[in-house]
Amino acid sequence: ADNGAASSADPSDVKFRDAKTTVALIDARTTALALAQARGRVVPVTGAHGVEAGLVQAGEALVRSLERIMTWSQDLFDAGLVSDQMATRRLLRDKVDMLRADIAATLERAAGEADAAAKAGAVSVDLDIDMGDDG
Repeated sequence: ADNGAASSADPSDVKFRDAKTTVALIDARTTALALAQARGRVVPVTGAHGVEAGLVQAGEALVRSLERIMTWSQDLFDAGLVSDQMATRRLLRDKVDMLRADIAATLERAAGEADAAAKAGAVSVDLDIDMGDDG
């Protein structure tokens, strides 16, 4: 075997080989991403069907559910369980506000944890493809 053959290779052949290797790596990453998405391991973060839209929809549903609590004051009054409907409404409103604050704090904490995980490298999506010329 001639060890000097690699050192005497034409620089254009080396660049061509490196370019083919880069293309093969890109194809492999693209295929792996497509496979992970097909298996449900990867979901979009933004867009109509992304995680972000799903969280917004879930948050809106939670708020609508909390607002329905206010209808209970009439139910309680009609059932004779409370004598002052306005006081009951105020009490329920305070409870709804407390629950909304708890939900908001939980969502903010989850967002902070996700951001910290992404910054720490626990969540990594590396699709950076450098096609620049090194020299």
